[in-house]
Amino acid sequence: MHEGIIDENLFEKVQKQLNTNSPTLKNEAIKSGGLLKGLLYDCDSVIYSPTYTIKKGKRYSYYISQNLLQYRDHPKGNMARIPSHEIEKSVTNAIKDELQNINMWQGCFPDAPQESLQWLTRNNTYIQDSFIKVVLSSVTVQAEKLEIKIDTQKLEMELSKVTKVSVNSPTEKEIIIEASFKTKRGNNGAIIIDHQNSGYQDPLDIPADKLKRVVRGVIWRDKHFSGATLKEIAQAGGHGENMSINAFKKV
Repeated sequence: MHEGIIDENLFEKVQKQLNTNSPTLKNEAIKSGGLLKGLLYDCDSVIYSPTYTIKKGKRYSYYISQNLLQYRDHPKGNMARIPSHEIEKSVTNAIKDELQNINMWQGCFPDAPQESLQWLTRNNTYIQDSFIKVVLSSVTVQAEKLEIKIDTQKLEMELSKVTKVSVNSPTEKEIIIEASFKTKRGNNGAIIIDHQNSGYQDPLDIPADKLKRVVRGVIWRDKHFSGATLKEIAQAGGHGENMSINAFKKV
């Protein structure tokens, strides 16, 4: 057997020191819809902007394509609207997984002390919303996946600031992460946008007539999220515009 690269006793002493020096971090959560502001793009480099709607006192946050917002043009091969909670959770989980990968650290920061890299892979309390917001370069929405880019220079500086751990200068400009991404959809294919702090409720546990109205409202909402105006939706169904507005509000 080969001798360890780092003396085990020395390693444990360094780990204890790092844990002692590590600051107590507060969970500085960013409101849903804010984490990826200015950072989320489709595959044609068109940006998505955060927005929200409020129905029955509940806030539903999502990102909307500027193509749809400005030109009523649905982005090809991508969703016009993306639920904030889902995509932010996917991005956060992908970054946490990557920053616990020792091979990534050793490849991007080969001159960093090994004990520091080991500590970073074993402790993920520093990976919070505010940290991610600083080190993230961009997120590109592709067909059923995301391309996430992290700025390694910002990563080095933010690590030193937040954790007091030095990893020295990176040899790579960016860390590129690919993560699968599919939005939650109902049985009819409509995108489901959960309200913040939502709990589970059986959607079928309602009277039949109300269920029919809800299903119709969800279908119309999906058409609206795909770029159709409320007037167009109403005309296609042979209804007045007010009916489509009311159905949309009840979803």
